[in-house]
Amino acid sequence: MKPNVSPETGVRYGIIAERSLNPDVYLDIMSRGVDVYYHEYEMDVRKQIMIDDDIPDDEKEWAIEKELEAYYHDEPVYEFDIDGVSGRTTWLGGALLIWVFKSPVIRKHALCSPCVPNCGDLDSDGDYECYDVPDDWRAK
Repeated sequence: MKPNVSPETGVRYGIIAERSLNPDVYLDIMSRGVDVYYHEYEMDVRKQIMIDDDIPDDEKEWAIEKELEAYYHDEPVYEFDIDGVSGRTTWLGGALLIWVFKSPVIRKHALCSPCVPNCGDLDSDGDYECYDVPDDWRAK
């Protein structure tokens, strides 16, 4: 199986710089998507506190909330499905990028660098079909 190509459709995934998008799109991704690292952290905290015999049962939820209030990650990752576009954010060298794993929009773009082999660079035109973002998602 080729990396960064949908096994169901054979269409390449796309990736786009967050700065190429309308700022409201990233805000929508953050508000409607799932913060993957926070979700994993929350599950771990809940598991650890629930099995901790030193914390009384009636204080466990409070202990969980206190622990979650301290959470911080400087490069959060969100998974999302908005307007038929499924994707995930990622970071590369401090730059925020948006993966597009499925979309009703397919366009031809150039291929990315070897960092993401076979993936379509949604910031460059080219000859390879890949999943893309809707026109109204792009910065004007």
